Amino acid sequence: MRTKTPVMFKKLTIVSTIFLISATLTNGQSCGFGCLGFSGGYGGYTIQQYDMKGLNDHLHEIVGAAGYDIGENTFHEGKGFRVGINIFKARFDAVYFGTKFFYQFLEEEKTFVNTNDPSKQRKFNLGFNYWGFGGELGFPLFSYLDLKLVEGGVTLHNVTFKDETYVGDAMFSEVKYESTGTQVGYYVASGLIIHLIKNYISIEGTASYNFIDLEEVQSDNGEIIPARGGIVSLAQKGGLTGTVQFNVSFPL
Repeated sequence: MRTKTPVMFKKLTIVSTIFLISATLTNGQSCGFGCLGFSGGYGGYTIQQYDMKGLNDHLHEIVGAAGYDIGENTFHEGKGFRVGINIFKARFDAVYFGTKFFYQFLEEEKTFVNTNDPSKQRKFNLGFNYWGFGGELGFPLFSYLDLKLVEGGVTLHNVTFKDETYVGDAMFSEVKYESTGTQVGYYVASGLIIHLIKNYISIEGTASYNFIDLEEVQSDNGEIIPARGGIVSLAQKGGLTGTVQFNVSFPL
């Protein structure tokens, strides 16, 4: 059996690595203060919608057959945090453009209660994480406000899934799943940037649409969701995403 590093430790390691790389990038000022544009780091909060039809159909089948109340419980919206690096951003009077790299981690949890014995519960936790690399193009509307006309990029997705059974407050069983491979997706976005200190500190709001096709997750004992041979993937399409983030930039 594989030994797995705790998920939170992995996330903290990733966040720390990103900000260390960001600090390294922002220290290169080889040709004058700001002559190459700006670089920096950012962090923010994200709400992302997705269509997990394959996962939802599987859960409703197994928990319904086991006597649990299905109700309206579906996995459809994850919440979490994004950290990243604005690798390069060049600004001119009428336009700006740049590139970025980020890590996004989202979570969603659902609980199903047994109709015959409310002390029995099934709890499912979905972790939906990905790396992204993208570019953006925009222009200033006012001295303190930019329009991010378009942003687009590629994403590399991984999924974790936990199935826990409880009797009262005690966990009776736990099964962990992971995606069997990294899946490639892409996104398009637009947004607004409010400058608190022009070029250096800003708040950014972005609306995007993610295109994804996640195939399956597999447990250590070989169980696969959804079952192989089916025509439905874990998730066949993405959804809308809203992100609010805090940017700190430095001149190159």
